[in-house]
Amino acid sequence: MGLDLVLEFEIEKGRSPDLESVARALLAWNDAVQAACAAISPSVKVVVELAGVEHGS
Repeated sequence: MGLDLVLEFEIEKGRSPDLESVARALLAWNDAVQAACAAISPSVKVVVELAGVEHGS
């Protein structure tokens, strides 16, 4: 059974995201997802992946 959890970034048109801020947010998201899944089912292995990555997103 799969479950999609989505983290979206909204960036002003014509702007690019700050690499350091995005990296911190992604690592924090990964930690939160891993902790939540471990609390629910410690034996399940969770893989967090990037999907739907578009230029300028």
